[in-house]
Amino acid sequence: MTAIDRRRAWWLFAVFTGVYLASAQGVMEHLDDVSMLAVADAILERHTVSVSANTPASREGRDGRHYSETGLGLSLLALPLDYAGHALEFLDPVPKMQAPSGIPIAGARIYVVSFAGPLAMAAAVALLFLLARALAFEPVPALAAAASLGLGTFAWHYARTFMTESPSLLALLAGVYAMLRMTRGDGRRWAALSGAACGIAVLLRPANAIALPTIGLWLGWHFVSDISTQRERLKALVSWASPIAVCLLVIADYNYVRFGSVFETGFGIEALAFTTPLSTGLTGLLISPGKSLFIYAPIVLAGVAGLWPLAADRRRFAVVCVLLVASYVVFYAKWYMWWGGGTWGPRFLVPILPYVTIGVAAHMKMPVARRTYIALGLLATVSVCIQLASVLVPYVPYEAKMEATPELFQRLLWSPADSPIVAHLRTLFTREYPFALAPSYYHSAPILVFQTVAGIASIATFAIGLPRLFRKASTPSTAAV
Repeated sequence: MTAIDRRRAWWLFAVFTGVYLASAQGVMEHLDDVSMLAVADAILERHTVSVSANTPASREGRDGRHYSETGLGLSLLALPLDYAGHALEFLDPVPKMQAPSGIPIAGARIYVVSFAGPLAMAAAVALLFLLARALAFEPVPALAAAASLGLGTFAWHYARTFMTESPSLLALLAGVYAMLRMTRGDGRRWAALSGAACGIAVLLRPANAIALPTIGLWLGWHFVSDISTQRERLKALVSWASPIAVCLLVIADYNYVRFGSVFETGFGIEALAFTTPLSTGLTGLLISPGKSLFIYAPIVLAGVAGLWPLAADRRRFAVVCVLLVASYVVFYAKWYMWWGGGTWGPRFLVPILPYVTIGVAAHMKMPVARRTYIALGLLATVSVCIQLASVLVPYVPYEAKMEATPELFQRLLWSPADSPIVAHLRTLFTREYPFALAPSYYHSAPILVFQTVAGIASIATFAIGLPRLFRKASTPSTAAV
């Protein structure tokens, strides 16, 4: 990694942090987010992981107390923000909101804790740029791939939530990036970093363990052609596997403390409910109007088209990308709730978005006709417009309306006219609701000023940094792999 690439990555982080903070929502709209925050509060205030009986997504544990059904990872990562939020709530309180059940869903603490998503997603955008540079892509194609992820996919929507999607994406991407560095011979410490990142991904959501076989296979594939000794290979394997094992032990202990079994994650029989016909789940996740990966992020089409030229120069990495994407798609296609609950788009596929958007960089590297670049620009424009509709229009009213009956919900999933994207684009122009931004919920002057300044700072940082950091073409940072 060169010094100029590090500066570019920090610049990207600053730009996208501003974008995501400017478009922050700062409220809790799901059950899982409230539950994970309740665990963070319990750790911070009472040094326990038990929660109150009225906490959403919780149930009675083996000792009669209630415990969240969600993973522990995000609650732990959010502790610094939760502490800061408590201090801000004491020093400068802002209006609070509660759900009908009495659970807080807005307030200074919740607003600050919700920064976990923007910070994680901004870091992921910067890291994808570094990954593309490590794969020997020129700076502009690498920037295009990173921007495609940050602005052209539904990762933007989930960056505004206190959910595990954005941190999972970042952790898994960090694991892949570190493994790439390790296979290039940059030192065994990269294997340990990859293992630590993969372990955190599993700690955030146990289902992320489906990525481990692919990354482990990549490590083994590297050993086949590696000229190092058997002892060095064993050290690399132990370095990668040890942090994962530690995180698995933490999960096992957390499960036992809550529910008396190291294998009980909290979801009960739901965790094994892979009852959807594979054809139905695949159709839903790939081409349905209500949940299609390609409809919610059209730029992914260009990324998929770029995987073939990516494979021509970087076969191993392309295979890793395909296997990661396929493992998530097939895994969740079989689950009984393949659509991801009452949420925007195919949320279960958020962690694999970098492995298709990296294809945008490969696509741009090919000698293509002018009309191809025009098509790429149109895809990018449509993708950004869809994401803006998801960010500016509250999704809960339409989702609740279409989940009122099984018939309406089937229309949401399978009818083009009833797709949430169509509804959001229509609502965006009719202005049926106020923009789904924090100032609309809080009516707080400080929050309005903060998010306005964040947006202006992001634009200024982009305008000043782009010509300075990308003015001169630079040589690829590494050899092709």
